Amino acid sequence: MSFSIGTMVSVRGREWVVLPESQGDLLVLRPLGGTEDEVTGVHTLLENVEPARFPPPDPARPGDQGGRRRFRATPTRPGDGFPARPARAIRPAPPSFRTNVEQRRIRRF
Repeated sequence: MSFSIGTMVSVRGREWVVLPESQGDLLVLRPLGGTEDEVTGVHTLLENVEPARFPPPDPARPGDQGGRRRFRATPTRPGDGFPARPARAIRPAPPSFRTNVEQRRIRRF
């Protein structure tokens, strides 16, 4: 079975993300929620690699506020299968800011 870049797979009892360095039967994987130090190679002929499966949400068990915060705090990286969020939003200063500063300088003299 062939896995494309960014696909989530299950092997060794853990979910992984397929990285771009994968070639043919050798998959280069990073654990889901893991760091770059945990990247490993897996040969598909030697290990049982399957697509990752997650149970659907259960309406009888709604999440709590803490779970939502943990999910939003999870960093996403390119290749995770999710779009990357910018680290910080940059907003320009309001247009009235400069005029207020200039007015203060004028009042001092």
